[in-house]
Amino acid sequence: MHTRPGLALTLEGAQVALAAGLARAEELQGRFNVAVTDAAGDLLAFARMDDAFAESGLIAIDKCRTVVRFGGAPTDGLYEALAGEDAVVRGIANRPGIAAFGGGVAIVVDGHVVGAVGASGGSAAALGAFAEQLICENNAVLDA
Repeated sequence: MHTRPGLALTLEGAQVALAAGLARAEELQGRFNVAVTDAAGDLLAFARMDDAFAESGLIAIDKCRTVVRFGGAPTDGLYEALAGEDAVVRGIANRPGIAAFGGGVAIVVDGHVVGAVGASGGSAAALGAFAEQLICENNAVLDA
């Protein structure tokens, strides 16, 4: 067999993830850009909250792409995993579309990474709290 079965995140699923992200950002009193991509890193849903920095939108998308292209690893976890490898960190940081710092998490359904949620526009601590909560919320909602 030269193919494998897979699950695909739908627009409706992406909108569920986006709504959860925006609700979480409101709880944190953040002004974030929130992006949702499919498993290939292609954008499905996006929102820039009032007063969020426009440039952070591209970073939110990059965080999603980083998550799905590194096997579902949260972006803050990726940085931590590479922290002792200075040359690798510098090399990865210079690649277009990579954001190895907090705010990006996988959307996992039945053990498969089907997409990612990324946020940008806040402190590392706020984005870490944002991401950690979304791992639980999205996976519970989308698994149903």
